[in-house]
This record gives sequence, C-alpha cells and structure tokens, in this order.
Amino acid sequence: MPVALRLDFAAGSVWFIAGIPQLPDPRRVFILGDEIMVAFSAEKMRDMGFDDPAFLGTSE
Repeated sequence: MPVALRLDFAAGSVWFIAGIPQLPDPRRVFILGDEIMVAFSAEKMRDMGFDDPAFLGTSE
C-alpha cells in the first residue's frame, strides 16, 4: 500500500499523504498515520521526508 500518491494536472501536481501533522510544528509528520494530508509543492514533500526526485517530479 502506498504511503503517498501524486496526481498530475496541467496546473501542477498534488500529493495525498497518509500522515498526521505533529503539532506544534506542522512541518513534522508522522507517516503512516490514519489521516490524509494534501501537499501542493515538492518543497513541502521534501520537508516531510520524501526525497525521490522521480516521485516529486523534479529533475534533481
């Protein structure tokens, strides 16, 4: 089962992540949580620990 899915649109990509924000710092995430988070940038995905350029859609 995937932890995150990327959907690509003409306007850009959107990622749906199975994770829970770790307050008070919402940049920290518990992956494999029971909530769905939505990210709208590769930078936010990197902040959450996803670093595969192919998955992020970057050419790094």
